[in-house]
Amino acid sequence: MLGIDKPILISLINRGWVALSGPISIFWIINYLTPAEQGYFYTIGSIFGIQVLFELGIGLVTLQIVSHLMPGVYYKSRVLSGDEENIKEISNFLKGIMKWYFLVASLFFLTLYFLGPLFLSNSSTSQEVVWQNPWLIALTFFSLNILCNGVCSFIEGTGHIAEVAKIRLAQSFFSILLLLICLSFDLKLYSLAVLHATSFLVGASIIFSKYRKLLIQLVKKPSSKSNINWLKDILPFQSKVAVSWIAGYFGTQAIVPIVFNTLGAEMAGKFGMTISIFYALTAAAMVWITTKAAKFGKMIAQRKYNELKIFHSKASTYALYVGIILNTFVICTLFAITIYFPMISDRFMPILSILLLGLSSIINISISSKAILLRAFKDEPFMNLSIFTGFSQLITVFLLSATGSIDIMIFGYVSIICMVSLFWANPLFNSTWKKFTNDSSKT
Repeated sequence: MLGIDKPILISLINRGWVALSGPISIFWIINYLTPAEQGYFYTIGSIFGIQVLFELGIGLVTLQIVSHLMPGVYYKSRVLSGDEENIKEISNFLKGIMKWYFLVASLFFLTLYFLGPLFLSNSSTSQEVVWQNPWLIALTFFSLNILCNGVCSFIEGTGHIAEVAKIRLAQSFFSILLLLICLSFDLKLYSLAVLHATSFLVGASIIFSKYRKLLIQLVKKPSSKSNINWLKDILPFQSKVAVSWIAGYFGTQAIVPIVFNTLGAEMAGKFGMTISIFYALTAAAMVWITTKAAKFGKMIAQRKYNELKIFHSKASTYALYVGIILNTFVICTLFAITIYFPMISDRFMPILSILLLGLSSIINISISSKAILLRAFKDEPFMNLSIFTGFSQLITVFLLSATGSIDIMIFGYVSIICMVSLFWANPLFNSTWKKFTNDSSKT
């Protein structure tokens, strides 16, 4: 039935909750936040997306490296058993990677602590909105949650995809629920701070209760000389993923701050609210792929390339079909809102921009499904494509912002994806797949 296994089912429940709570959240935001506060709400979220500049793709690297070490290792009685050498490697890797995440979280907090207020205070509405304390609280807990994300990536690498999906479902459920409650009590942007605080506290509590024994086992294991050469085995892959993700940030999340700075907080709120819907749709469709990332790595380690190609083809087809269905439904719904509820539709983007963003969502599903499979080979062949696409979108939107038309800005943004990424990604995927599988067969 649409290739739905347990990890996908739990992820779909998560996305289903987001899909259900999303319209409710939007309704609450429209009713309890002013247009300017809505702009700050979504702009702060986009600024937090800058974490990719600090993480440098280490989450995906963690998942893939651990998954490649898992053959011969089993999870039993809440600890790892089996191939002792691989367990030692996993232990060494966990210790090193958590030091990295602690450094990332610290640098992220300190950088945004000083630079964030300088940007957010530039808006003409900055004196009308109480944002300073909510910003600081949200930043603190978002930084702490980076550590939770690191542990979750590690746990996913051990094959616990469904379990991590449950953690994220709990984080999503309780954080959004408390967001709605706080908005109802007219706590304004403090509601955003509560959302991030809840996400961290829920995630940390579940990790501590379920995986404490595993983490203690690996941390207490005496360190030994690792067979993993960071400079040779990890850094080349990580650097390529990092560059791709940074370019992706500038081509997606960075657009909201540009709109905030050029067209004002109210337009940034409209853009942020609308594009967040399409981000959610893309993420929902992509669970057919993202939940398989660890399995891709394990099949590559076992050199089951024919099985892998069929497995990925089915998963990516399901993801694309689901994406088309979801985008069609949402576009029709938003179009109906513009006709029957014009006061609500004024908080969203114009219908032309909505259609263009829906098209970009579907294309991104196709491209991302290919990129995730190739990353399972511990490489990032889409790096140049990501750099070109991301920075082209950033420059295009920035230049077109001078027109003062959000439709023109979005048209330029989506044109980059349609005319460049789509036609570049497919041939690149085919040639890289042949190269990777042929090279691996010879070694």
